[in-house]
Amino acid sequence: MKCRFCGQDIRSSGEKLISSYGAVCKANQTGKHVALPDGSICVYCGEKTRTIAGKLITSYGERCKTSPTGKHALQ
Repeated sequence: MKCRFCGQDIRSSGEKLISSYGAVCKANQTGKHVALPDGSICVYCGEKTRTIAGKLITSYGERCKTSPTGKHALQ
């Protein structure tokens, strides 16, 4: 997957996205990598999501620690 802001290849590491240059995205004001949407992974943490009771859930749970809203997002 690619970062929306810097275009680097990124991967999920724990609950954050990192590139070969590290976890900081210099092109984004927040300093975090954000994945391009593909409809199945959270764009903030990179984890595969599923829907339970109308909420997006990953293997880490309902809360996304890297999202500004605290919720997983697909776009």
